[in-house]
Amino acid sequence: MKEKFELIDKNLESKNIDNTQKNIEEINKERIALLENLKIGSSQKVDIMLVVLGFKPATELDIYKYNDDEEKIKNVLKNIGLLAEKKDTLGQKNVLAKIAIVRDREILNSLLKISSKKDHEIYGRLMGYPESAIQAFLNKDFYNERSVIFKDNIFFFKLSKENWREEFKVLSKWNNAIKKYSPLTHQKVIGIDKNRK
Repeated sequence: MKEKFELIDKNLESKNIDNTQKNIEEINKERIALLENLKIGSSQKVDIMLVVLGFKPATELDIYKYNDDEEKIKNVLKNIGLLAEKKDTLGQKNVLAKIAIVRDREILNSLLKISSKKDHEIYGRLMGYPESAIQAFLNKDFYNERSVIFKDNIFFFKLSKENWREEFKVLSKWNNAIKKYSPLTHQKVIGIDKNRK
């Protein structure tokens, strides 16, 4: 199965697309279905789905005792065409392992070298956040998000004052992709967020 996914990825990269958009969508749905069966948090699944679908360059997955084991998770990620390597947990309580997840070896090497706690600018880029949102985070110059309607939107990052409308479009695009490819997981994340309030 991995070979089929690699073939699609190579065809997309070389612009020699022999497959129709429908076939690509079917393969992405197969990839997503494999992710849905993993025993990890729904919020973490949707971040990995965005990497699968090409919306984000990378994400990280924290593994806890109630999740599938690290090797099973890494095998599923490998089978759907992703690279996954263990990172330092940096003393996070109850985290058994942290896995860097990407589609590209160069991005993986970058992600393995940095810390989400210290290297905010590089980390934000690797997580697919818009540059204006990254700069707003670094400068602590945020837009007042309370005035933006986030109904049924499962993703969030700090929005900038100057470019919040464009940044919100990114959040909406991510949200709509998950609604399309994994509506059940989308609903589970909405349920999680409602329970936190």
